[in-house]
Amino acid sequence: MTVARLLASGVGSGFIPRAPGTAGALLIFYMGTASVDTVIDLAIAVQIIIAAVLGGRRTILGAALGAVFLIVASEFLRPLGQLNTFVVAAVALAVILFFPDGLLGYALHRGERE
Repeated sequence: MTVARLLASGVGSGFIPRAPGTAGALLIFYMGTASVDTVIDLAIAVQIIIAAVLGGRRTILGAALGAVFLIVASEFLRPLGQLNTFVVAAVALAVILFFPDGLLGYALHRGERE
């Protein structure tokens, strides 16, 4: 059975983008089961979406910059405790309302206008 699992994870990682596919296959192999709760947590999924919204959904660079911004902001806001989540959500809402293409999209469009 172990050989079949290793073979399945090796073949599966060839069809999916290499690193995440291999990591997911190894996680499932380690946990012994595959379920939504095992693979991704709701809080992580929300952080991924907020990072993409903050930086810009149209470019990979925007999402990466949004993730960096989110991590740095969370570290600076750590002393606030649970209020940290509220502040990050308020900033994300403001970005959605005032900068629909994210912060990178706003910077790129502003550069085109000038």
